[in-house]
Amino acid sequence: MIPIKEDLISVGKNRPAFLLRPQKIIIHRTGNSGASAKNNRDYFESLNHPPLAGKTFASAHYLVDATNIIRCIPENEQAYHCVGANRDAIGIETCEPITKEIYQNVLDLIVDIILRYKFKPTPDYLQPHSRYDPLNRPFDPFCWIDFSNGKTNPKNDLFDPNAFYADVKSQFIRQGEKLS
Repeated sequence: MIPIKEDLISVGKNRPAFLLRPQKIIIHRTGNSGASAKNNRDYFESLNHPPLAGKTFASAHYLVDATNIIRCIPENEQAYHCVGANRDAIGIETCEPITKEIYQNVLDLIVDIILRYKFKPTPDYLQPHSRYDPLNRPFDPFCWIDFSNGKTNPKNDLFDPNAFYADVKSQFIRQGEKLS
């Protein structure tokens, strides 16, 4: 796994410093093609302060691109990444377009978190944002409705839900862990 770079955003509107006890991981896409992890981190910081500080609340614990994993909110603090899961989930934003390098970095980060929190690599602990907002977020990283209906690779991208869970489980087992 590439080293995690800590580049925390300031405590403020988008980093309220409310405590978090993680129960799961929520995966997102940034939605802004071509922007790096650092660009996205700086965007979150800009929302903390005027003049961009408006009604938008946005942040995530991690931002992942092809060469960087940036932690911009500590895992023990809430981030504003998913209504319905901000109080109990670690948020990971994947930069776009999603390449094989980004995909691998996301897998490595997820397995690292799963091992540290003793989660299991299952849909109970690892979910897309679309599980909480399926109509507005079907692109986050796979569509929960498609997954729950058994559809495979509806958008023909690197986040085929069934393949993704299988890849996470494979990484988990390669780390010497058991699925029991």
